[in-house]
Amino acid sequence: MKHAFEAGVEDHNPDLYKPQGFAPSLESPAMLDDQQVELYHQQGYLSIANLLDGFKVQQAIAALIDLIQGHNSDFNGLLYEAAARNPTVMNDLSGRYDLIRKVFNFVQFDERLQALASDPTLLSLVSRLMHGRTPKLFQDMPCSSHPRWT
Repeated sequence: MKHAFEAGVEDHNPDLYKPQGFAPSLESPAMLDDQQVELYHQQGYLSIANLLDGFKVQQAIAALIDLIQGHNSDFNGLLYEAAARNPTVMNDLSGRYDLIRKVFNFVQFDERLQALASDPTLLSLVSRLMHGRTPKLFQDMPCSSHPRWT
């Protein structure tokens, strides 16, 4: 697998990312009502617990790990931090995980990821938030944090 690296970025001010609290969350997708949809349109976000099937989520995580480990030679949607240019780091799988900057364009490379991206509950909810329009996947990037960042 050929590796791509970012040019490098300066460290950010850690005060920029201090949590201020937790967003209120609906207990399930079934609790979504017109008031919640309006709140989404006002605030730009919506938190819903139990939206995705836990098994599908675990399968999707396993699929991403498989792609990161190079189990599909056609997949090239990884971007590493500039520090990963060091060959010693890239040969150490655990060190390599720490230096992943972005994972993108991955859904098409694994059925488990396709299953999550085409989840009927998710698509129905997104359609409702989009005033009944049919959602279309145009970008796929996971939001993740390594344990050392928390």
